Amino acid sequence: MTHQIYKQKVSSILDEMNFLLSLMLFLMDKHTNSTFQVNGHQIKLFHEGPTPITSDMETISLMEPAPLNDTP
Repeated sequence: MTHQIYKQKVSSILDEMNFLLSLMLFLMDKHTNSTFQVNGHQIKLFHEGPTPITSDMETISLMEPAPLNDTP
């Protein structure tokens, strides 16, 4: 009898989780008035078209330079 109560409680919890996972969110782009659907995934920014290349780009190395052997 106890296992039946446990089974019912677990079943109701899983049903509730499935309901929450099935919720859909609709977003609208205010520039084009187009809508798209999101279902719990993270939204990433997307820029259409090629990225313009500018001549004033700077490259930065994230690695520290190796110390010279002459340093004390």
